[in-house]
Amino acid sequence: GASGVAGGGGARGVVSTDLGADGVAAGGQPPRPPRAGSPAMSAEAVKALEAVDDVAHAYAGDVFHTPHYGQLEALHGCVIGVGADGDIKLLVYSSRAVWGEADDEDDARATPGKLSEAERAAVLRALEEAGVLTTLPKGDRLFPGFIDTHVHAPQWPALGKRLHLPLNEWLQSSTFPAEARFRDAAYARTVCRDLVRTLLQHGTTTTLYFNSIHLEAGQVLVQECLRAGQRAFVGKVSMDNKEENPPFYCEETAQGLRDVETFLEWTRKTAADARPHAKRDTPPLVEPVVTPRFLPSCTDEMLTGLGKIAAKHGCMVQSHASEGDWEVAYGAARFGETDAVVFDRFGLMRAPAVMAHSVFLTDDDLKLYAARGTGIAHCPLSNFFFADASMLSRKAHEAGVSVGLGTDIAAGPSPSIWEACRHSIVASRALTSGVHPFKHGEERKTHGASISHFEAVYMATMGGAKALGIADHVGCFAVGRAFDAQLVRVAHAPGTDSPVVIWDDIDDTGDVFAKTVLGADDRCVEAVWVQGRLVKGDAARFGDAAIDPTHGITVAVRGDGGSGYDSGASAGPRKGRSSSSSGGGGGRGG
Repeated sequence: GASGVAGGGGARGVVSTDLGADGVAAGGQPPRPPRAGSPAMSAEAVKALEAVDDVAHAYAGDVFHTPHYGQLEALHGCVIGVGADGDIKLLVYSSRAVWGEADDEDDARATPGKLSEAERAAVLRALEEAGVLTTLPKGDRLFPGFIDTHVHAPQWPALGKRLHLPLNEWLQSSTFPAEARFRDAAYARTVCRDLVRTLLQHGTTTTLYFNSIHLEAGQVLVQECLRAGQRAFVGKVSMDNKEENPPFYCEETAQGLRDVETFLEWTRKTAADARPHAKRDTPPLVEPVVTPRFLPSCTDEMLTGLGKIAAKHGCMVQSHASEGDWEVAYGAARFGETDAVVFDRFGLMRAPAVMAHSVFLTDDDLKLYAARGTGIAHCPLSNFFFADASMLSRKAHEAGVSVGLGTDIAAGPSPSIWEACRHSIVASRALTSGVHPFKHGEERKTHGASISHFEAVYMATMGGAKALGIADHVGCFAVGRAFDAQLVRVAHAPGTDSPVVIWDDIDDTGDVFAKTVLGADDRCVEAVWVQGRLVKGDAARFGDAAIDPTHGITVAVRGDGGSGYDSGASAGPRKGRSSSSSGGGGGRGG
């Protein structure tokens, strides 16, 4: 704020003078850069200058991220240098402020890289001389890319349809017919291409997908994620229970298990072949997932086989668990146990594994999730439609369970994780305050359930990364992590088309974060990068740090007869060229 003290809902950090990207304090002159190796230069500055030669592109601006639950860390005057492999090689900033829950470990948990004004100016000058620096538009903020932990790809054309029905009726009348159409690989390609593009437009850089029961359609989705440059986990759905699945959408057990293994092996090879420039220890862009739809859809034989396959291949697992009254009652009647206990019996509660919804978990279920390292995909919007209850996300976090956010397309009729953030806050407030008009006081309330925009963005980034087992790679900004990011533009004057308007004379940094989380949509997402590759935005303005991971790779794609990948997607400033990106406008095509 004007006093220099960070505000906005319980501010605790002190904001130093906010420097422009050129290192000049407001109303001042550029500080004289110290020479590398000077006694006055800190170890952080020396390390940053030594990293300049490894940087293919650098971005100067302000950063919002939530490395820790319940806290926003704002890095002012931040400079992030990205290598040709898409990993962050350099991160420095001039000042830091923290908002959110009190924590005595704030200083110890600060993102490394704070420099003096003179040291930061020296780093900027070195990057400019190398021709790799882009100054981001004033007022824009870099957020980590969002992670959507629950999407049904074949349901994309059915978004918003028949949500007035109970879950089982909706599945039989809308969902299963929509998914059965994925037997046509050409149709599947059209749907998957549009879905992946749309999610990237909304700032979603990583998605955990359920596909259909069809092997070829699963391969199509993998190809489309690689083509578009989205980080993804893709599951070929398993459904063999003839008593619960319609005859037009049910597979034979033995063939279904063979298809799962074929899909796992094919996906791993295809994703590995598509990253010739990546480091050996960098996760591939797309990974396969063992995916029993849910307990009603699978026989015991299928569940047993999938558990063995997951163990054999060291593969991630996903399913639905304890979603609604009908599903919970089905599991209890058939197995006499909760969903969590049944999945564990078949070896499907593991690390990593993600169980969508997980609304009706007992305390013992939560302990089992935590013990097995199984995460939760919290889908607040679809829970309103089909669970008739809200998931206790804070309680799950406090029990040691990783919780990410999911849109749950198409039971959730929005592709936006921005919307999921808002719905998670609303759901928690409904739990905390109660919504029954004729119950009063303590009878109406659920204590300790409320979350804020700080926890919501954590779930959308770090929480999702932890649930997926990639928290060492994505979810926040730090040296050694992948540059998965979105540049978020807000208006600083009324009369624009932005849904978020900042009033500079009254809104401090904490207010900007709150207004962005509670108001932003895809119009605000000006650019998106995955593993350093620009996948949305104007390359002439924002550059492309990473070597295109599919460059020179040609993989035959059944369905259209040609390559499933675009080559030569990298563009923009390289060594020997620097640029400055002015505010306003911005490409919306990827």
